[in-house]
Amino acid sequence: MELVRMLEAKEKLDEESLKKASLTREEARKLFHESAALIRAIIDIKECEAGTVKLKEPDIETRKKIDDAKRWIGFLKSVGKKSGDI
Repeated sequence: MELVRMLEAKEKLDEESLKKASLTREEARKLFHESAALIRAIIDIKECEAGTVKLKEPDIETRKKIDDAKRWIGFLKSVGKKSGDI
């Protein structure tokens, strides 16, 4: 929770800077995006602490790629053993 407090303090500083500082449009945009990222990080950490994070199930394409990679590794291992016997 110490990390959350630090991130919240940084986000509040960014928010105050957006309100009061004389910034160029680009500086304000960057500060806005930084602030949004901090808020997302705070929410993610709080969800982890609460145990409410739901892991995304791999989609079919990802599962196929993983299975293909496993088959290739198995194939390469078998070829490596055969060439070591020569």
